[in-house]
Amino acid sequence: MNGRGYMITLPTYAQAPVVLPHNNKSNQAGLILHGKQRDFSRSETSSYKVLLVDDNLDLLDLAAVLFRQWGFEVHTATSGDEALETLRDTPDFDLLFTDVVMPGMNGIQLGHETRKLYPSMKIILVSGYPQEAISAGHGSIYDFAFLSKPYRLEDIVKLLKAGS
Repeated sequence: MNGRGYMITLPTYAQAPVVLPHNNKSNQAGLILHGKQRDFSRSETSSYKVLLVDDNLDLLDLAAVLFRQWGFEVHTATSGDEALETLRDTPDFDLLFTDVVMPGMNGIQLGHETRKLYPSMKIILVSGYPQEAISAGHGSIYDFAFLSKPYRLEDIVKLLKAGS
């Protein structure tokens, strides 16, 4: 994991906040789900079928747990190629949620390929450091909805509500 570490604090009761701390390094990816009052309900997310894509298995598994906790139907892939295969085999996804920086096909390329196949699918790119993919000439992160890591699940739901 290149010296990165993760600490996970899980509550023992239903309404406790789940916080996944991160350090101050710019390349440290973390997921933060704050325990404050939300302006949406889990029922609003239950109709969304999501494909999560990340080459970091720890983050992918953790994101899947959190998305499921909020009622999303979640499928996962660990690469752009695997994601495209999943999308072709199961074409009824509502959302592609993908990391930008991955070996092989990056998230920007995956987003463009997905848009060709399913023009109306919502696509959200996430990254703590997208410059590598941008400077490789694969397009702009701003061709899609984009969230910087660390991100909050609330931000994702707001993008979905806004029709991004």
